[in-house]
Amino acid sequence: MGLAHFTISELQNCMFNRANHMKKKWNSEFDAFLKENINKLSKDKIAITLGVKPDAIDRARVRLGLPAFPKWASEDDRILAENAEIKTISELASMLQRSKSQIDIRLDWLGKTAKAVSSEKQSYLSENQKEIIKKNRLRLSFKQIKKLLGISTSHLKGALNTLNIELKHKSPFSVDEVSYIAQNYANRGARHCAEHIGRTKKSVEAKALSLKIKMGNKKIWTIEDDRFLVENIQMLGCEQVALELGRTLAAVKFRRAFLKPTRERRVFSKAEIDFIIDNYSSFGCVWISNELNTSVDKVVGKANRLGLKPVSRILLSMDIEFIRDNYQKYGATWVAERISCTIQNVLEIANEFELTFKRTRWTKDEDKFLLDNYQNLTLREISEKLNRPYKSTVTRRTRLFKKTTYNP
Repeated sequence: MGLAHFTISELQNCMFNRANHMKKKWNSEFDAFLKENINKLSKDKIAITLGVKPDAIDRARVRLGLPAFPKWASEDDRILAENAEIKTISELASMLQRSKSQIDIRLDWLGKTAKAVSSEKQSYLSENQKEIIKKNRLRLSFKQIKKLLGISTSHLKGALNTLNIELKHKSPFSVDEVSYIAQNYANRGARHCAEHIGRTKKSVEAKALSLKIKMGNKKIWTIEDDRFLVENIQMLGCEQVALELGRTLAAVKFRRAFLKPTRERRVFSKAEIDFIIDNYSSFGCVWISNELNTSVDKVVGKANRLGLKPVSRILLSMDIEFIRDNYQKYGATWVAERISCTIQNVLEIANEFELTFKRTRWTKDEDKFLLDNYQNLTLREISEKLNRPYKSTVTRRTRLFKKTTYNP
């Protein structure tokens, strides 16, 4: 008995039971089923029924010389015609796995009309949702309330019209709100003020503009400001410096990172730069730092800015010794960057001496030291004091500030 004599449901049950046990191979029975149903079923439904991929259906159709699949199969049209009066467009779209616009156009072509959605159902809200709207209508915007309730724009508009509730987006600022903005906007910024008084950031910025309050992070840094920051950052900390200069805390931190007041600056001469370029690939940053009497990190940073790349090379005895001393603590990437070789070179030596790299967990004392000192010390200085890689310190700082509500 051929496949053409089975019903679709029987074929689907049969094929799905065998789908997980063997890979389908096209045969003559599949050809007969395709010829009989090409104008009745869609390509995806035939593929599901036979348990094959849609690409296999296309190849068989071309091989058999069959016409292309119609955009709407007769079976889909039949389902639409039978269910148009009892189901809404959304329900029909879900049933046929098509968009609402496609269903609407096809129903119009068939001369059918889907079941209308009642206005009460379209704008229905629970008592809890109504209370949320009434409580926040003067504080939150339309988009914020929509996101809070988890409903569509049209649903919320219909509900507001039904309940006769008006959202007042531009409710006047109270005296306390204006006072808080005047005192904190310049040195803390719009986002902080908005979160504190329960307003949007844009509304706070507009109010500050009307009050003629300038944002601290918009002012140009003068020589006097830089001198004050460098001289007082260690003693006062970032927050107090921000208050003294009338700037945001973020602006002071960015400026401190730019000026690096606690770090010794190392300016390389042209001869030293040429020396780094000539010897980087052959000897590495450790050897160069010893020759130039400077730190390895400064040489690594300068090499990166010059665009120098590590290369595979024969390692010297001092390079091997450096790997043995530092691989287990810092890993292959950190070591390779400092001796100017590839990671594979480092791993070969590590395997030869049976060295293993294991990441050590951050302790509570290290986390506390990082949070307490990130204002007054650079992350590179903190990494040196904690004997940690710089990138590890940066990553840990980011994770800590996501986990905790620590405020400097």
